[in-house]
Amino acid sequence: MREERRVASSLFERLGTRIDPEERCANLTVAQQQVVEIAKALSLNARLLVMDEPSATLTPKEVERLLEIVRDLRDEGLGIIYISHRLDEVFEIADRITVLRDGEHVGTRRAGELSREALIELMVGRKIENEFPKHVPRIGEDRLVVSGLSRGQAVRDVSFSVRAGEVLALTGLVGAGRTETVRLLFGADRPEAGTITLDGKPLQLRTPR
Repeated sequence: MREERRVASSLFERLGTRIDPEERCANLTVAQQQVVEIAKALSLNARLLVMDEPSATLTPKEVERLLEIVRDLRDEGLGIIYISHRLDEVFEIADRITVLRDGEHVGTRRAGELSREALIELMVGRKIENEFPKHVPRIGEDRLVVSGLSRGQAVRDVSFSVRAGEVLALTGLVGAGRTETVRLLFGADRPEAGTITLDGKPLQLRTPR
């Protein structure tokens, strides 16, 4: 076990992160779990690394660190397939870009030869005049009102509202309480304090069903 710990520590150091080899993976953040998976591949002397939407659940800072690791591994000679729909990341790290559409290969280009617009056209199969069409939503009255929602240390005095015709984004770093808050909204957990009102009526869910 001592040798395994030494190898693991060496790999984590190579990847520029500090993870206790004795720690259970269930206790690690998503970003740390991804580093562990990369380290596992390196321990097997992998020459090709396939990463499928690796940044999907990461914070901006975690994405930045992930891309640094990808660049370092590329410079060490590893071949990397980076699957992503986030175009900024693709242009930042890719040397070549291959586009698939409806299960078929529609083109491979050097990243430096492609504009964002040309890449989107390859992806959707037609020219996009307006990537973000102008649309002014009609915002109505409050539908959901959350006031003073609390449970333990994870959720403390959270208040917000969602109006008809509105999309409310709930953001935060890993461990900020996003998941815990949503679990309270849908009855997976019971709040210790606070109220939830839907269309003016108090909402008291005992189960997600």
